[in-house]
Amino acid sequence: MPINRPAGPVGLLINSLQAYDATLTPNLIIARQGEADIDLWNLPWQHLKRAVVEMAAKERAKQAGEERAHLANLQEIDGQISKKIVQSLGDKEKKVYNQISTGGAWSEAHLEEIGLSQGKCTHCGQQADDISHVTWHCPAVNKHRTFIDLKGLNPDALPCFIKHGVPKAMSTNVESTFWGDEPECSNEQCNEQTLNAIGMQVCNRKKVAASCKHQEIKDVLSNNGINLATNNARQSFQQIKVCKQPPHLALPYRCRRPAPIDINVYTDGSWINPLQQYLGLGGASVWWPGRNPAIFQRLSTAEKELGHAQQFPEGLMLYTPIGGYSGSSTRTELAAAIIAIVATCIGVGPSKNRLT
Repeated sequence: MPINRPAGPVGLLINSLQAYDATLTPNLIIARQGEADIDLWNLPWQHLKRAVVEMAAKERAKQAGEERAHLANLQEIDGQISKKIVQSLGDKEKKVYNQISTGGAWSEAHLEEIGLSQGKCTHCGQQADDISHVTWHCPAVNKHRTFIDLKGLNPDALPCFIKHGVPKAMSTNVESTFWGDEPECSNEQCNEQTLNAIGMQVCNRKKVAASCKHQEIKDVLSNNGINLATNNARQSFQQIKVCKQPPHLALPYRCRRPAPIDINVYTDGSWINPLQQYLGLGGASVWWPGRNPAIFQRLSTAEKELGHAQQFPEGLMLYTPIGGYSGSSTRTELAAAIIAIVATCIGVGPSKNRLT
């Protein structure tokens, strides 16, 4: 239970976390069911604020799904899609979107209840039971659409929150809709364009492929102890890629030799999906031309701890995945340099500077 009168910053933090069904462990780790842990001590400070803010935003979305009729069954909002929607709109369109997505727009049916309307759409004259008539069904509005593909969709297949422009976080079930539920209407009532648009497979070949992929996903999640039914795609991927080992700094041997004249090691790092934080994943790699630990220059203890080794006729490759809550290409480049440094005397390329 939340503390009635929390004392001090730590008390306030614990009280706030309890309101979000989260706990603070003695090791200063914020733990929450179905979410990757937030390590206050070791998480890079530039990612800490985002991690905490996103936790609060997800809790607000969950509460909105329980309290607002147009957001029923909404557990989490896909923030990346919402941001793209808003950024693509003009100032007037943003105001309209905010009214519709927050449930603040009054439909003709609502106005009729207080005697300010006859319940008819002011654009086409048809009965307007809710705001989705204007956004999806009204023929007078549809003829002005610039995105023609929306005209062919059957709105009855969409849940209420999608009709209001609120995207639910993607599901792990590749055999269902993008948001993990069955269509609101039967497949017989939905045309092929509608089924494809909401993520449903139409042809038998694609259905079989989706079934095989879904089984593969189930196996991966099961091996990582993740509940398929209660975790969406973001939660699952974030829990898989998070580092579960305690922080460890591997130290190199003391090098007493001078740096080589020529470059003898090359490093590289990369980070994909930098704008989609929960999908971001990186890797670091080191290439030693002509090196063979079985013959000379054996692997140091630090190299074995930090990376995986793969021997080729031309040389040795050391590599490691870079996960964690978030990251960047700079972080992966530094990781690759660290893997090289913990070896012996090196001359790193393509940089012009040699390191010892």
